[in-house]
This record gives sequence, C-alpha cells and structure tokens, in this order.
Amino acid sequence: MCGINGITGKQEELVLKMNEALRHRGPDATAVWSDGKVTLGANRLAIIDLSPGANQPIHSPDGRYTIVFNGEIYNYRELREKLTSYPFRTQGDTEVILALFQKEGTLAFNKLDGMFAIAIWDSKKEELTLARDHSGIKPLYYRHDNSVLAFSSELKGLLEDAQLARKINHAALERYLRLRYVPEPDTLIEGVKKLPPASYAVFSKGTLRIEKFYEPPLSLRSKLSHREMVEKTRDLIDASVKRQLISERPLGVFLSGGLDSTIVLDAATKAGGTMETFSLSFELSDEEQAEKFNADARLAALSANHYGSKHHDVVFTEDEFVALLPEAIRYLDQPIGNATALAQLALAKKAREGIVVALQGDGGDELFGGYPRYRLSRFMDMYQRTPETARTLLGQMSPRLLKLNTAPGIERIQLFHFEKDAHSLRAVSREFISNRPAEWFGERYVSGREETDFTQLLMDIDRRTWLVDEALARTDTMTMGASLEARVPLLSPDIVSFASSLPMSARIGMFKNKKLLREAYAQRLPHHILAAKKRGFFSPTAKWIRRPKLQAIAREALSQGFHAPTDALLLPEATALLDSHVRGEYAVNTLWTLVTLRLWAKEFNVRL
Repeated sequence: MCGINGITGKQEELVLKMNEALRHRGPDATAVWSDGKVTLGANRLAIIDLSPGANQPIHSPDGRYTIVFNGEIYNYRELREKLTSYPFRTQGDTEVILALFQKEGTLAFNKLDGMFAIAIWDSKKEELTLARDHSGIKPLYYRHDNSVLAFSSELKGLLEDAQLARKINHAALERYLRLRYVPEPDTLIEGVKKLPPASYAVFSKGTLRIEKFYEPPLSLRSKLSHREMVEKTRDLIDASVKRQLISERPLGVFLSGGLDSTIVLDAATKAGGTMETFSLSFELSDEEQAEKFNADARLAALSANHYGSKHHDVVFTEDEFVALLPEAIRYLDQPIGNATALAQLALAKKAREGIVVALQGDGGDELFGGYPRYRLSRFMDMYQRTPETARTLLGQMSPRLLKLNTAPGIERIQLFHFEKDAHSLRAVSREFISNRPAEWFGERYVSGREETDFTQLLMDIDRRTWLVDEALARTDTMTMGASLEARVPLLSPDIVSFASSLPMSARIGMFKNKKLLREAYAQRLPHHILAAKKRGFFSPTAKWIRRPKLQAIAREALSQGFHAPTDALLLPEATALLDSHVRGEYAVNTLWTLVTLRLWAKEFNVRL
C-alpha cells in the first residue's frame, strides 16, 4: 500500500512536495526518481515483502520500465508462477505487475485481482500508462495540461503544483450539492480529474487516451439453478476472503454488526483462525437515542463472541468528533457530505494501534441487493402495472402513495439519491441550484441502457457511482489517513461479474434483502445477524450539531466572512437553517454538506 505521485518532465522538487503531502499513505519509506522525461514518487506502507529491495519505484531488469503502485494484488503468486522467464528480484506484488505489463501491455490490468492505482513509464516509447482497479477501490487523480501529465493518489498531491489554479469546478459543485459527493470523472478543482474505475490511460506525445479494460455483464446470463447460485456465492466469497488474508503485518476485521462484515469475519475465521475485530459505538444519552445508534455495536460484540475474536469496541464522543474534524477534512481530499467519515477515522486510528490491515464488507449491498430502495423500486414497478384509475383513487386516499408512480429512469434516481430543494433553497445561492446535475447524471448513466429491469440498472449505477465516489472514497481516505490498509473482499472482480449476472429474483425478495447471501451463509452465521433488520452505518451528527461545540463550528462555517472566496455560495441567512435544525427540524444532510464544503474550501484555499 502506498501513495504515488508523478509528473512528466524533470520535477523532483515538486514530487518531493507531493510525497510529503501524502506521507500518511506510506510512512515506511519514501523515494523520488527521474530520468529527465518523467518524475515518479512513492510513499510506502509495507505489507508484503517488507525488505528495502521492494521499495518503489521498481525498474525492469533492462531499465526500460519503471513502476509506482498503490494497492495490493491478491493473485500475484499465481501470476508470478506463469512468468517463468522474468528474473524477479523481490518477493512482493509490485514487480509481478511490472513483469506482466512487460509481457502483455495493457491486457495485464484485467488479470489483476486486487485494488490498485498504477503508473508505469516506458522509457523506450516515452509513454506513461496509468491504471485503476476494477471497482475503483483505490483513487487516482490526474491533470492533463497540453504537454504535461501529472498524477497523484490524492487531490492534495496535485495541489502542491503552483501552476494549478485552486478554482472550483462549478458543474462539479452543482453535482456535489445534489449528491453530497462528486461523481467521476470530475473533481471540485477545475482542471483535475479522476481516472474512472476499470480504466487505463496512456499518455504519449502530449495526447492522453483513456480506455476501459473491464465491464461486468448485465445480461442476466446465469444458467445456474438456485442451489448452484447459493453454493457459488459462498464459494466465491470464501475464496476471496482467504486470498485477502495475505499480509506480513497484523490483520483484523472491521465489524459493523451487519450481514456483510459478519460474512467476512466468518470466512476469515474459517480460513485464518482467530481474528481481531473492531467496532464503533457512540457516547449518547438515552434522550439522544443511544440504543438506536449503538445497536450495531451490540450486534458486533455478539458476533465477536460467537467467533471467539479478540474484540475492541471504540467509543466515539462529541469531543473527539470536534477534535478530529480538521484532520478529517484534510484527509477527505474532496468534501463528502457524510459525517460517518469522522467515525471511520476514529475507528481506523484506534485499530492502527494493533493492526495494519483491516478487512470490511463494502460492496455487498450494491451487488446483492441490500438497500431498501431496491425492494421499493421493484414494488414501484409492480404497482405501476395496476390500472391507472385504481392508482388515482389510492393517491387521493393517501398522497404518500403518489411517489410510487415515479417512473423508472432519472426521476426515480432523483427520488432515491438527490438532495431536494426544500432545504437547499434556504441556504444556497440560487445560481448553484439547478436541474443540470440530473440531466448530466441521466445522460451519463441512464441513457442508452437496455436493461429491462430498472432495479438491476439502479444497482449497477449505485455500484459505479455512490459506491466508488462516496463509500469507497470515505473508506480509502479515512483509513489511509491513519496509515491503515482497508480491504474489501466482496468486490473481487469474479464476485462482481457473478453477482451482476444474477436475476433480481435471486437477490431481492419483496420482504427480504440479500436473499442469496442469507441463504449462502444461513448455516454458518449466528441467528442474531440473520434476524436483524438492515441498518446503515451512521453517526449521531444530527444530535451533536445541536450541542454547543459542534453547533458553533457549523455556525461559523455557514456565516459570511468565514471564507470570503466562497461566501457567494451561501445566502446571508444560511445560519437560519441551522437554527431550525437546533429547534427540532431535521436538516443535517444539507447542513453537513455545506459545512464540509466550506471547511474544505478554507483548508485548501480554493475559490469559486
């Protein structure tokens, strides 16, 4: 695991600064290399082959190729066995990528089972190739400006270049205000982009070409019987978890109390013996719904006891939230309007005292149908097949039922994912609120798709958008902020391909989510997990922002004069929305989206 940086040309001083900005991603070693045509940098968090010889950059024996790489390749040993003619000098995965690329070029990337952001320089062709893993687990930012290409594992690395104007991309800003994250390929900084998942980019003679190397099938092509689907689900997950236990540093499991992370713990315990597990609970009074917010932590403790793991429950307080906020904003790299990021950072910091690698359950909801919106979408399709006269009558009896008439397409995605105008118009200047984000989203992700089952399309869109640029981005930045590697075995490419080919009836029932996962592990999971209702991982920010300390920070961030270059974003009366929330109205999503944005803008000195 590393943080990687680079730029075309001889710019060692700049890349040294970029490395320093990303020091948290790799505290074990740092290096900068240049041949005059390109400059590459890497900070290393050593996980596999801890010897200095495995530090990066790594060069091919003939000196033609040079690689820097962030991530882990779990099938590197199998790949290495087939590369018999290559004279390996290390025992890790980085050199295997280099050898495979030397043999097969860009075809190599689809053969990698892992999480990765890669940069390879070909000194003979004078080509720089970048690549990002199948699911976008590892980030890769870049700036292409005429004859220059710069890249980094984090946006803040590119911000070290004084040539980059710290100006907000207004189109990306509008999308952020609607979605509470910034979907690829754009970022909030004008001129900086994210390499999309499952893609590689080749920079040669001033031209940048981007290609996809993987796209999971969505043709519902599985010919397996239901029993065979159940067995294959279990076999693929067990195998993926077993592969991802490879580490020369201490390893554990982040245990949320939900189905997915418990499955990961079950498979890890089966393959590797007793695990260390970590969960999070919150310091709250009974009046602040302590039981509700800590239900998952209690389930996690029960699961840890069931599997005999060495369990740690990290109690997160409002004071710790306030103290961690500046650090979290800096690590986030781009604002994400989800305060669970701070809870993740607190958990990662505590876990890092004992482990360096943590497995967790990200991806199970999007692949196997965990979110309630998927069942609701299927019910909408059924409801809309009833006669219109009946639906009209039902709508008159209960206006709430009118939402069930929401058509499949961007309208339904807006219903599930987009922030509504009710709160935004009370705090944000009108010029930044429009329907353009919906038009862009629909054109990019919905138009031209041929899936007959909209819920299948919705799950795939969630996998390509929210999962990548919200959930995985939070996980990566908060864990790497603590110099801890997070692994997500449910997003192994073979699991993604298999799950994407399954019919909705196998994944989602009208009254049950994750049907296939539940059946696959019904004989192995404890009853309290199989019987538990679906819960999201969330923090009590709505409660804490009503308390004086966090409320004061929010009020200052929402006030004119806090950061003059972005004051025009907010209405002068923006703090009135905070007042309404303090009095009992629920507006925390909009509030935290804006507070995070303003804190980020001030931290990185960006302007509208």
